[in-house]
Amino acid sequence: MLLEIDRRTEDAHDLVTKLRRYWQWGRLLAPDADKYTVDLVRSRPDAIEDVGHEKRLWRRIYPPTGREGLVPLAFVFADTTEAKVANTVQVLRPCPMW
Repeated sequence: MLLEIDRRTEDAHDLVTKLRRYWQWGRLLAPDADKYTVDLVRSRPDAIEDVGHEKRLWRRIYPPTGREGLVPLAFVFADTTEAKVANTVQVLRPCPMW
């Protein structure tokens, strides 16, 4: 599980950028993915959704979670106010990647 500890030292939009990088990383193929899979994902990026999770890079680094999808990510908001957390959630909510 990836852990994002947010002390609200970054703008909420910076957090969105960081989350997009996590999302992109979670979609990378393992180095030993077969040529067919690599070519398929390069030609049709949405095809990664149909690629077995065992062929994704993050599955080689982290132990199985028993859940399909992307790397589990937990947010911890620390040393901040409820208003700032609510603002961050409002910025994150409309993100097109989820």
